[in-house]
Amino acid sequence: MRVAHVLCALAVLLLGAASHGGVAYKVVRPGVSATENGVRIIVRRIAISRHEIAITMTLQNLEPGFATFLPYNKSVLTDDRDNVYRSIETRDWRFTDKRFFLGVRLAGNAEYTGTMRFAAPPGSNARELHLEISPVLREDDRSIPFGVALPSIPVVL
Repeated sequence: MRVAHVLCALAVLLLGAASHGGVAYKVVRPGVSATENGVRIIVRRIAISRHEIAITMTLQNLEPGFATFLPYNKSVLTDDRDNVYRSIETRDWRFTDKRFFLGVRLAGNAEYTGTMRFAAPPGSNARELHLEISPVLREDDRSIPFGVALPSIPVVL
């Protein structure tokens, strides 16, 4: 199964575009990350089409104790033109990462990689994306929910 994922990723890199349900995607690998309050978010890959943006990211809990990420409904994706991209929320697990949708609870030193999809507003043509993942909750004395804002993500196609 892992070999199939690597081969698929290689094909996407070689072709420069992927296809999902007949929709062409351009793929960007920005290598952007941010750390806040003992958690880190790493953006691994962004697949962009005229209708949606799929962001593959790794969530990491760098400290002892549990951290819970609840990215759907509260995370914000915008672009350099102030367009807002709303998360695509469906219980069709072929298109929605079920763990991201229901919440990712990570023990200390654990990580999870998954994909969130956002609907692209009509006519959007982003050159830069801004992403904040929130809320994140720590299960200790610092139980106030917080967000993790990533640095600007250049979309160079």
